[in-house]
Amino acid sequence: MARYCHHDSKIGLFPFSPEPLRPIIPFDRFGGIMMPHVSSAPPSPSHSAGGEEPIARRPERVLLAEDSLVNQRFATHQLGKLGFHSVDIVTDGFAALQAVLRGDYDIVMMDCQMPEMDGYEATREIRRQKPGGVRPRIIAMTANSDEGDRERCLEAGMNGYIAKPVRLEELATALQPVAETDPDPEGQSAIPPIDDASLAQLRSLEEGDGEEEGALAELVSLFFRDAPGTLERLATAIGQKNTEEIVAAAHLLKSNVAYFGARRLHELCEAVERGARANDLTGAPERLPAIRSEFQRVLHALEAHRPQPKP
Repeated sequence: MARYCHHDSKIGLFPFSPEPLRPIIPFDRFGGIMMPHVSSAPPSPSHSAGGEEPIARRPERVLLAEDSLVNQRFATHQLGKLGFHSVDIVTDGFAALQAVLRGDYDIVMMDCQMPEMDGYEATREIRRQKPGGVRPRIIAMTANSDEGDRERCLEAGMNGYIAKPVRLEELATALQPVAETDPDPEGQSAIPPIDDASLAQLRSLEEGDGEEEGALAELVSLFFRDAPGTLERLATAIGQKNTEEIVAAAHLLKSNVAYFGARRLHELCEAVERGARANDLTGAPERLPAIRSEFQRVLHALEAHRPQPKP
């Protein structure tokens, strides 16, 4: 169930109103369209529309920062389908900041373009003012989908990024609990350590180039030579809580494994890099064992493509 919060600009406070500015209206879902319900009871998590399997209620508290009523309705609908029923709504970045400072939220869905204060500035202020151990995960929502906008979100300290209109599958991935990605959730080990399509693309560069050693063999050789040192550099930086060095080492390792389509290792490195850019290292030590384990899987898979020493 979503509720609205308000910002009292006269006294500079952002209390939760005892009575919401707008009535709390639960919604039924008919063919994807939300219709008002006359009951004041929250939607039951034990049933879903169309005879689908029940969706377990998620305990996390969510703050939705979005100024568009249409987007609010769509987002709460999607969140409800994923089991998130404790959702508060604010309509500008300053209100989001005040809500996070005064409340106990697990997740913030942050629109990037809002009045008063945009989502980027609100995120930076949350990271600056909220203690590291109690910071919520902040997921950016933006109508732009280019790489530059994504980088801007990560630079501001956001933990994830999804483009509008929000697709349910992408939202589910973005809201996946951190615990489910560390060190190796059930089924993650089934993800191939490297991608055959990526290797095939590297092999295609070898056709007709006349080089004694092809692109794939050369990159694999360089990876075996340099990547172990990069991993130890990352581990040392995590131990020393050196955010600048963590960003550099995680980014380098992430970039290197991308050539081989090492998706799992890439995601783990990206998560550590993203946290370090936001000056939030709470998940880095926990991810390091998973990074080491996945790194060994990648090495083992690449061994078959490693150039053999000449006699």
